Amino acid sequence: MIKYKNTNPFTVYDPLECKDEMEQEMHWEDFQSDLEEEFDDYCKKHVFVNGENIGWQNLNHKWIFELKEPMDIFYNLIPKTSDLAYYLYKLDHDKYAARIFHHDAPTGETYEFKIAA
Repeated sequence: MIKYKNTNPFTVYDPLECKDEMEQEMHWEDFQSDLEEEFDDYCKKHVFVNGENIGWQNLNHKWIFELKEPMDIFYNLIPKTSDLAYYLYKLDHDKYAARIFHHDAPTGETYEFKIAA
């Protein structure tokens, strides 16, 4: 597992913690707003990702993508499932870590990424 100092996520998306659909919608909107506020200035930059413990095979993978909009930080990391929890940590001004939990990774996938200057 990738180690990082910060143990408190700056934003979380976990719809299973919501009581009803209205609360889920508000939770989703708050999450989107957090990502927009944090990553809007990074649009058109490259994101270098190092993922560990991915999926049921516990794979490791590295890749690069261009951040076209702030929600790419979410959509370019998550698996193709709607039942997941996404925790995002800020490690430095341009370095982050995400932990994603879902049915194929109940102990969590870990992604550390850096946004190019």
